[in-house]
Amino acid sequence: MKVKFNAVFPGFTGKRNGMSIYFNSHLNQFIGRRTVKPKFVPCGDFMRDVFEFRDRIEISEGFIQDCRDYVKAYNSKHKRKNRAMNAWTNVYLKMMRAFVRDFSEAEISSLSRVEIWEKDYPIKSVEEAVQAGYLERVRGWDSLCETI
Repeated sequence: MKVKFNAVFPGFTGKRNGMSIYFNSHLNQFIGRRTVKPKFVPCGDFMRDVFEFRDRIEISEGFIQDCRDYVKAYNSKHKRKNRAMNAWTNVYLKMMRAFVRDFSEAEISSLSRVEIWEKDYPIKSVEEAVQAGYLERVRGWDSLCETI
């Protein structure tokens, strides 16, 4: 809601001169703060392409379980550093971002399972992604060898 006013009157809130003024019912007073500009968020084309790729090649349950095991090992290594991963998709997205950074000529929108093996891309398993430096080394990373 945008309200224009010359002075702060009880019951009026809004934005003026780069400040936001609002009433805090817990403190029972008006509060003024700088207007916050939202963070830049890139478009979701990459996420859409990555998850369409996942659905197109039908990722194996073994690979998903390896990603879950990696999340557990990663969280146990970083449990006190506030760097936890929540789901297996965090591992998958981290792998794919690093893959796109290294192999910019590979189009995710047209990438296939056969092409991954023919060109020997390091996203076939979690173990290969760790060896390529896409993921951090954690305890037991060398046993996460189920293929995508």
